[in-house]
Amino acid sequence: LLFSLLSRIGYCALHQANSILFGPQALKYTVGGIIMANDLTNVVKHYSENTFFSVRKIGELNLKLWENLSDKHIGHLKIYVEFGNKHIESIAKAKDVGEIILQQQNTAHAFNKQLISQWRETADLLVNARHEWVTVAEEAARYTQDSAEKTLQASKKLASEAADKLPEAVQKVTAEVVGLTRQIAEKSAPKAARAAV
Repeated sequence: LLFSLLSRIGYCALHQANSILFGPQALKYTVGGIIMANDLTNVVKHYSENTFFSVRKIGELNLKLWENLSDKHIGHLKIYVEFGNKHIESIAKAKDVGEIILQQQNTAHAFNKQLISQWRETADLLVNARHEWVTVAEEAARYTQDSAEKTLQASKKLASEAADKLPEAVQKVTAEVVGLTRQIAEKSAPKAARAAV
């Protein structure tokens, strides 16, 4: 009799758990889980889109920087070629050594001014690129923090909803177990009374 009672209670608890997991109640709980999963999926999707945007932006910045640095490199080469041409002209046009030295000094002075100006422009270009990279990194950090906060909120909401549903499910299972126990006790009482006589 005791074994039968325990088996019946176990069956009732298992049946209730199955009905919650796989029965009409399951749809309610599962739909809530799917809705929450969609919230989390949206957070991950938003994070992925922001990450893709940041990576694409860095790629664009790198391409732009590469193009600008290539232009500056060509400008450097152009200055060197012009210096070489002026140096040869000064030697060809000079009438004596003093004139060659004077023209080469003037050419070297102009070359140095152009070269320093070109290097300053290149340095400014790199500084501006650094500022743009920092801006993208800060945006990515904000996106990451925002996504982490949204994920935490969605997880808290899911945990809260699950915790809210748990007492109701436990009460329902407990009520069914108590009801089955009473039914078994009522059915067993007459048999026990007859056995005692």
